Amino acid sequence: MYRVSLNTLTTLTLCLSIILSIYSNTPQLFTLAVIVYSLTLVYLAFKFGEDSQLIMVFSVILLCTCLRVYPYTYSIPLGVDPIRDVIYAYRVLEEGKLVYSMQRFVKYYQYFPATQIIPAINAIISGIEITQSHYLTLSTILSLGVIPLITALRSITGISGTRIFIAGLLYSVIPTITTWGYWVIPMSLSILLSAYSIMLFVKYIKSFKLLPITLSLLFSILAVMVHAVVGIVLLGFYITILITYYLDLKGGSFKSGGMLKFITVYNIVLATYTVLYLNLTGYLDVLLNYISRVPLNAIQSLGKILKFELAIEATSVMMPPTIPRVVELEYYPEVLKCTPKLYPVFYILPRWIWSIIVTLAPIILLLTCRLIRVKVGAFLKSTSIYSILLMFFTVISLYLGLVWRVERYIASPATIYVILSISALVILVVKYRASSKVKYIVVLLVAVLTVTSILD
Repeated sequence: MYRVSLNTLTTLTLCLSIILSIYSNTPQLFTLAVIVYSLTLVYLAFKFGEDSQLIMVFSVILLCTCLRVYPYTYSIPLGVDPIRDVIYAYRVLEEGKLVYSMQRFVKYYQYFPATQIIPAINAIISGIEITQSHYLTLSTILSLGVIPLITALRSITGISGTRIFIAGLLYSVIPTITTWGYWVIPMSLSILLSAYSIMLFVKYIKSFKLLPITLSLLFSILAVMVHAVVGIVLLGFYITILITYYLDLKGGSFKSGGMLKFITVYNIVLATYTVLYLNLTGYLDVLLNYISRVPLNAIQSLGKILKFELAIEATSVMMPPTIPRVVELEYYPEVLKCTPKLYPVFYILPRWIWSIIVTLAPIILLLTCRLIRVKVGAFLKSTSIYSILLMFFTVISLYLGLVWRVERYIASPATIYVILSISALVILVVKYRASSKVKYIVVLLVAVLTVTSILD
């Protein structure tokens, strides 16, 4: 006869409380239920055994789905990109073919409109209105991102217990991922494809079989086709892995030269395809033009900080003075209340806390593993280094204005690497030689990151 443990019963009770809080239509109650539920999952992740993995899978996926679907209980979230995607899906259904000349639609997405077509197919099959299908279909699909991260973490750490579900928990709550789980855009789907690509790549490293690395390359190509920036970030990740394995091979800590050849070919194929596809869509010229302006943006930002101005020579052509035309402005009634420009510290404090943890945790945990002499594999080392570089680049770009919306286009794709790095390093610290005090601090770090992410 099957006996239900107290931990399982507690988890199921908290699952029910979250579902009931959704129907109560009280955001404060829902937030409190999610916080208690998440902290319980953090505790149980380090206490459960291998026989409790099924309940943990169910619990993490439920949390991830609820956080992405809950905003729809009030209304469909507004936003330029999702509304534009819905309009594009409407036009595809009306004309019965892909549309290549829609105004105000990003040209890059017209070549492979997966984010727009998948919900449209579901709308045809299920009969759901296409707007609702767009948000609900993508939110549900994106919730499955916990699976590749958990699977990859299991391969990286060699642990099959419930601690690997820390990756799924962080994927569920960290705002740079969660936000794009309900405010669905092509970048969201591309990040999901990147996660599956990484999962299969880790499987290849562990098994040395050709099928996983072939499928990984396929998912990487799909990520490039769905969103250019996410694809470029993923390419940078694999280049970092190649460099790390090459240095380890030269240092004698890595013995498999054959696998290094496969990784080299992988990078060459992916880089070649990325360049050719960006050139086909016309995005390559835009990207190169933007990169050429980054140094000037940096100098101008430093000039504002250091109080100096660039000396720009005047043109030799004199522009004749013009008389401005008087245009009568139309008055539009205000239908939305303007939010305050400055928020109270109470509102933005959680964002400061989780963003600092996400930025500093990989390097702190990496140094901790080095101090307590825990061996970090080449893949985890390259993942941690790459996540550190991306997060510090995000901070510098925000400060100097190097990249437009860097917190969206760089920090969000970087979050999956940060999650893998933090989760794997936390597991290694807890599993091996660390003292009890260090273990408690590390677990507390995960708990604080979880709570502040939910509050934000």
